[in-house]
Order: sequence, then C-alpha cells, then structure tokens
Amino acid sequence: HYYPYTLKQVPFILLTAKAMVSDRIRGYKSGADAYLPKPFRPEELVGMLDNLMRRQAREREGDLLRMKVEQSESLNSSELA
Repeated sequence: HYYPYTLKQVPFILLTAKAMVSDRIRGYKSGADAYLPKPFRPEELVGMLDNLMRRQAREREGDLLRMKVEQSESLNSSELA
C-alpha cells in the first residue's frame, strides 16, 4: 500500500472538553496543529481539516520546488567545474 503521508504530516487536532486558555496553550506546545473544544459542530472540524490539509499541500509543493532548484544548481555547478 502507498500512504502519501508520514505520521509527521498527519494533522494533529485536539478535540477536548478542556476549553481554558491554559489547556489550549498546553495542547499547542505539545504539537497540536489545532485545538477544538467540545461541544463543536462537525462543519467546523471539517473546515479545520480542509484548511490544515491545504496548508500542508502548499508546504510540500514548496519543499519539492526547493529540492528541484537545489538539484538544478548542483548540476549547473558541476558543469562549470
């Protein structure tokens, strides 16, 4: 099976009954990408997931572009030598 995401790339969203600011801060410090206190509307969760997935896709595209530029620069450098 092909899995397009590593675990590191999967959005980490905390769904919790703890809604105090200190709880949210602790969640973000633990690595959460988003924090959604209960009760929440399913549409809000879906919107949050869509946003996180789009952001990660843009980051991956940027990483691929940087890799291509670095490869191109490396090839050009070796041709000049």
